[in-house]
Amino acid sequence: IDQEQLDILTFFVSQPKRFAYIIHLLVNVNGRYFNLLEYAILLKKKDIVRLFISVRIPIEQYNFRYQYKQFLKHYNEPFAQNNASPFYQTPIQRMLTTPECVPLVPLILEQFVSNHGIDLSIVDDCLYARPTKMRCIFGRTKHFSTDNWLQQHPLTLIAKADCKDVYDHRLVRLCVDLKFNLFGNFLYLLILCCQSTYVALYTGIALGSPTPSDQGTNYYQMVNYSCYDLCITLANDPNNPATDNSALRALRLILLVLSGFALLKELFQILTQREKYFRRFYINLIELHMYVSAIIYSVDVNECTRQTGIRCSAQWMAGGIGLLSVWTSLLLVVMNGIKFGKHGLLFITVFVTFLKFIAVYFMIWIGYILAFYMLCKDILEQFRFFNFIPKLLVMFIGEYDLGGTFFPNNKLMPGAEGALILYSAYIFTMFIVMMNIMGGLAVADVKEYRLNAKREHLRARIGVVLGFQARLGGFCETVGTIIRQLSRNLRFMSVWEKLNLIPLKYHLRRLEIRSNPINIPHNLNPTYFSSLTPLTRRDGVTLPQSVSSTSTATMGVFEQVYTETGYYYHHDTTRDESLFNEEENTRLIRKTEEIRDVIEESGTRTYNEMRKMALSLQNELEDIKRRLTQQ
Repeated sequence: IDQEQLDILTFFVSQPKRFAYIIHLLVNVNGRYFNLLEYAILLKKKDIVRLFISVRIPIEQYNFRYQYKQFLKHYNEPFAQNNASPFYQTPIQRMLTTPECVPLVPLILEQFVSNHGIDLSIVDDCLYARPTKMRCIFGRTKHFSTDNWLQQHPLTLIAKADCKDVYDHRLVRLCVDLKFNLFGNFLYLLILCCQSTYVALYTGIALGSPTPSDQGTNYYQMVNYSCYDLCITLANDPNNPATDNSALRALRLILLVLSGFALLKELFQILTQREKYFRRFYINLIELHMYVSAIIYSVDVNECTRQTGIRCSAQWMAGGIGLLSVWTSLLLVVMNGIKFGKHGLLFITVFVTFLKFIAVYFMIWIGYILAFYMLCKDILEQFRFFNFIPKLLVMFIGEYDLGGTFFPNNKLMPGAEGALILYSAYIFTMFIVMMNIMGGLAVADVKEYRLNAKREHLRARIGVVLGFQARLGGFCETVGTIIRQLSRNLRFMSVWEKLNLIPLKYHLRRLEIRSNPINIPHNLNPTYFSSLTPLTRRDGVTLPQSVSSTSTATMGVFEQVYTETGYYYHHDTTRDESLFNEEENTRLIRKTEEIRDVIEESGTRTYNEMRKMALSLQNELEDIKRRLTQQ
């Protein structure tokens, strides 16, 4: 492996009987032992990794095929390098965190697809069960936590790797779909119903609350009234006085309590998630604005507003603006689950691009705002403070009113030459240049998203379903158990299929839950890991001369964890052999690119060496010349 002697490795790998001699070899790296696949990943030997994960084991050799799968799933200590991940990992996790090996992940996934079914143990450790220390292997260090499990789960790493071939693999899609069928769909519908109820409650209270229009006036005409005077005036109206509405008062109290708890939840997430929370700043800002607006609108500032339900002018405006955030939040919930939610993701993608665009060119905006405020505030009230922001946005889409502003009676207003030049510069810079840039960015985002819509939707589904399992593990386990029991009831499933409420792409009666024992080794060095009880000591392993260590060594201690993974029986499942058969043209192109890279690198290296020699020779000649001059 060190010398990349593929001919020797190919000789051993080409036949299962010869491969059996090297499959159990371990390599000592800084006191930790890794199998040959892990060692090749450590050295980033892409061709050797491809060779190890492309071995074809006949189906009739069941025992050796099982050993080969254990070789591909070998759960081991982290690499000892300084920049290595501190978590225990399987080879697929190591490949997903090594950019050179990410394109090879579909090959190792295909080894777990057979004519009988698909084994999900390569990408999952608990299909629907609550992640606990005694069940899960992903994200383990000294201690087990659901946050680390969520961070190091292979599906999460697949979403981070962002490789199209990995996303498109049926094993990945099957695992995500089965999790949704077992508990994700139920929890998603429950959350959607709760969010829809909140939206309906907010909307009903905002639109159903009494306003001054019932007394023949409006908030704009009573803007100079204080909140108390406004409420007393409307309550004492001789024709139609504002009356008590106990039902509306109770609904406002419910909205206030729910929004208060939701706001506390957001503050708790800020304290616990920190950087992760602010990475989704734009989306979380909508939720914060929604809850704050609901609290402002539902609070009763005095006894009169409590009895009549009339809102102050500021509350009325805050509640109206909050309606936008409330319905946008419903879109954010919908786009994570339902199939047409990918169109919502498209909106969010373009919207975030626009905000980034505004942030990049904010200095130009500030310059135009200050310039228009200085030159045009005496011409139009629209350019005064706070008014010029919507005015400039309207001008940004082409509404200028140039004639009415600078040419009253078809004559240029005296002294408006500077403002007219500013107008012209704004039209050229913001409308012509910026609008074309934004249009191009939007078109590029839409085009890229249409090509990657399924991938983006799958990424969102991975985040949702793993988030459910990490945060609501016990509830997911209960729902999954009930769903599995119902799926075995033929009468219930026949009624479900006739109703066709939620079409099931994969039938759960073909799913088998398998409990696999996994040994978790712990290095005896207390600097890295602490001892766990009960512990069982491994037998010493004698390594042959081809391995780094040739003496009998103590391999450490381990505990056993029983994972609960799935095996899906599907008679139509066949292995994609094209992944293992690299086409001649592809191989030729790849080798040509490698040779070209080597030639370019050697040419660059030769040029640098010759340049160094020329500079050294030049310095020596100058030194000789200086000495001769001195003599």
